[in-house]
Amino acid sequence: ENERHLLLADLEEEKVDMVFTDSKEGISNNMDAYRIGLNRTFAIAHKKFKKHKGKFPESLGSIPFFNYTNETFLKYEIELFFSKNSLSPRIIGEGDDIDLFQTVTEKGLGFTIVPEAAMNRICKNNKDVIVLGELEELQTSVWGIIKKSYKGLGYKLLKKEL
Repeated sequence: ENERHLLLADLEEEKVDMVFTDSKEGISNNMDAYRIGLNRTFAIAHKKFKKHKGKFPESLGSIPFFNYTNETFLKYEIELFFSKNSLSPRIIGEGDDIDLFQTVTEKGLGFTIVPEAAMNRICKNNKDVIVLGELEELQTSVWGIIKKSYKGLGYKLLKKEL
């Protein structure tokens, strides 16, 4: 993975045909952005915390929480979510590895907040993990960005012509 601005520079120089990103900010005038999906975010926990599901998100303040490290974009967004909802769960640790988040959740050590793809994988592989709720405020778009002059397979994919 490269930093976003480097990927956009590669697109500008036609080193890549398309860039997928969570923002269409900062693209040049000779590029087009197509919204192709959503990134949704969920709070998940061991089923022993099931009683907290009904009062989501208020109940998150009474369950231990495993947070992201400072280097993670999601950490800032989660802190804003907690602040907006007047929540201050007890933080039991931090990490940036989704497998670690899965282990913490499966062992019932606390709840975690994960993107939809991770939630689907974790919940599919372990019936003891439940979804407490969706953090709708953390929903972001997925954008496909191409040069306006590009008409290859990526263009056809984004235009839903394939």
